[in-house]
Amino acid sequence: MTVFEIPLLTKEQVFHFDPVREIPDPKAHSGSYPDYTLVPMPRRFQDYSTDLRAIVVFNGLMMPLLAPGDVAVFQATGWLGDGVYICRINGDLHISHVRLVKGQYFVVNEAKPETEVAYDTEIFGAIEWVRAVVREIG
Repeated sequence: MTVFEIPLLTKEQVFHFDPVREIPDPKAHSGSYPDYTLVPMPRRFQDYSTDLRAIVVFNGLMMPLLAPGDVAVFQATGWLGDGVYICRINGDLHISHVRLVKGQYFVVNEAKPETEVAYDTEIFGAIEWVRAVVREIG
């Protein structure tokens, strides 16, 4: 299996991540990330996007889908439709199921699936779409 490597970002780096500034032309990227820890990924994930990044899951709100310590692989292109996103809410970073209905984002965590919270665009920003999870088994 052929692999490629993607950078592993900290929570702080993801919170301040600006794909427009940091990935101006993903197809032109050299694939070199000298200042980051790198996560090997199967080459087939490049079919999703050439701008993939990773973060270690930082809380248990999405268990069992995402557990603390898992590595979430995300596409840093903003809103692409309903799904699991790394998002900014009220100045903090969250990983949640998100859907957009009539101009409001509805957020659900696996820990409380019966609870749905609505946010408007002034306090909510979907920034990364989670594409895969790397989990240690054993």
